Amino acid sequence: LSQVMHEAFEEGWVRGGKMSVKLTNVLWVDEHVVARGRVREEVPEGSATRVHCDVWVDKDDGTRVVLGTASALRY
Repeated sequence: LSQVMHEAFEEGWVRGGKMSVKLTNVLWVDEHVVARGRVREEVPEGSATRVHCDVWVDKDDGTRVVLGTASALRY
């Protein structure tokens, strides 16, 4: 998930990124997963905008293994 946020927000993730996630299911070695995120809200923060996202990780069969929130700054 951190890589997904870094790709989306670059310096805004490095300088002001936050994440809170919970493991919701078992993930076994060699299982493939896909990390995803969706923008929920954008709020002014100083000279930037904080972008709040819902984030999750699913196995190939659709089983959710991680669920949480993340935010980063957009300059």
